[in-house]
Amino acid sequence: MPLLHGDIVFAASGETAEEIGKAVAYLGHGAAVVGGDTVVLRGHGQNPSFLAHALNADDAVRQKSRLGKGQSIVHIHAPDLSNVQVWLPPLQEQSHISNILAAWDEAIEKTNRLIDFKRQRIRGILAENVSDARGKAKSNEWEKTTIGDVATLTQQRVTWDEQATYRLITVKRGCGGLVFRGDRKGHEILTKDMYTVRAGDFLISKRQVVHGAWAMVTPEFDGGHVSKEYACLRAKPGKLWMPYFDWLSRTERLQHEAFICSYGVDIEKMVLNVEWLLQTPLLLPRSIETQKDMAAGLDSLQREVDLLKAQMEALRRQKRGLMQKLLTGEWRMPLPDSDVDAMAARVTEEAAQ
Repeated sequence: MPLLHGDIVFAASGETAEEIGKAVAYLGHGAAVVGGDTVVLRGHGQNPSFLAHALNADDAVRQKSRLGKGQSIVHIHAPDLSNVQVWLPPLQEQSHISNILAAWDEAIEKTNRLIDFKRQRIRGILAENVSDARGKAKSNEWEKTTIGDVATLTQQRVTWDEQATYRLITVKRGCGGLVFRGDRKGHEILTKDMYTVRAGDFLISKRQVVHGAWAMVTPEFDGGHVSKEYACLRAKPGKLWMPYFDWLSRTERLQHEAFICSYGVDIEKMVLNVEWLLQTPLLLPRSIETQKDMAAGLDSLQREVDLLKAQMEALRRQKRGLMQKLLTGEWRMPLPDSDVDAMAARVTEEAAQ
C-alpha cells in the first residue's frame, strides 16, 4: 500500500500482546509503501508525530494489549484499533508536545550513534591486533607466538567435603562474562569432580566455547568452583597480561579459532580440544607494559560506552516520564523555552524516586 505524508502505520502482529499495534508516523514526502500485516490510519486531521507518540503511550499500549488476539503470534485488526482512545489537545499544543519529544528522540539517537562509534573503535583496535597472527609479526616490538607459549593449563582440584559450601560459577555465551550459579553444599552436588578458579585465570566452557563462552575470572569470582567441563588457563609471568588476552578473546578471529579447535557432529554437541587451542597462533606485544597499556586503553573506551549507555537510559526514562505527563494532559503546553530544562529536571527526579 502506498503511503502519504502524515499516515500512521501500525504493526498488526507481534510475539506478545505488548508488541502489537506499535505506531509510527510517515513524515516523508517521497514514494513509500508498506506490505501486509500492517494497518494504516489516514485522514486523521491531527499532528502525525503527536498522534504516533500518543498511540505508543503506556495507556494506549495497555488498551491494544487487551484487544489483541492469539497465542504464539498475537494479532490486532483495524476495527480493534479504532476503539483505542487517546487524549487529543488542540493542534498548536500537539505541535509543541511533538517538538519537545522530538528533542529527546534526537538526543537519544545522537547518544546511540556515539555508542556505535566507540564500539566500532574497540572492534577496529582488536581486529588490527589479531589480523596478522598467522603471518609476519608487525615489527620487532611484536612477537608471533601461540596461546600455549604464553599460558598454561591449570587445575586446582577441590578436596571434596560433603558439608562444605561450594560457590558455583559459569560462563555466559557471547563473551558475556561470568555469573554465579549459587552456593551449594557438597551433598547437594551430583558431580564431585570440582575445581577452584582464581582471579586472573581465563575460564573456558569446553561445551559452550563455540558460542563465545569464555572469559577472564574477575576478582568477585575468585575462589569460585567449576566442574571438569571447564578448562582454565593461567598466564605465564612476563609473557602475557591476561586482561589483554581477555580483550583478544572477544574478536571474531579467536572465537573462530575456538570453533575450529572443537569437534562434534552438531554445534550444540561440540567439545573443545584444549591441546589444539594451545597451538593457536597469537601476535602479542613483547612488552608486558605495552599489553597493560593497551588493555587499559580498551577498558577506558568500554567505560565510556557504559557511561553513554547509562546516559541513553536516563534520556529514555526522561522521555517516558514526559510522555506520561504531556500525552495525558497532566502538563499543558506551550511552556516558555526557559521552563523546558526545569521540566526535564522534574521528570528525572520523579523517575528516580
